[in-house]
Amino acid sequence: MNITHFEVVVTSTCAAVSASGAAIALLWKYGRKANHVLDEILGQEAALGNDRKPGWGERLTSIEELQQRQDSGQLYMINQLRGLEYRIYNVEVQVHPDHGNSIYDRITRIEGKIDQTKNDLDNGGTK
Repeated sequence: MNITHFEVVVTSTCAAVSASGAAIALLWKYGRKANHVLDEILGQEAALGNDRKPGWGERLTSIEELQQRQDSGQLYMINQLRGLEYRIYNVEVQVHPDHGNSIYDRITRIEGKIDQTKNDLDNGGTK
């Protein structure tokens, strides 16, 4: 059995086409995956039936802006709580005796004077 030059060329061409087809299929498969990764990184514009999808940079920026708003809200609340803490402390100081300057001491003095006045009136006179 003799193999002619034509048969060798046809067989080689078929093998080359098959190998090229397999290579193209692999390139297509990995090219699509690479395209999906690039779409994730760079984002996608709105297309027919699909909404716009922001890329990593835009999503990261929006997360950072949200974080800044939350941080500023938390700082505001912390400052408000500090103010309340100071006001509560000032009230607390006034309801404990401190040798004459607190409201507690003043009320105690007034109460003592009222009791003294009552005793004086009960005893038939005043000073």
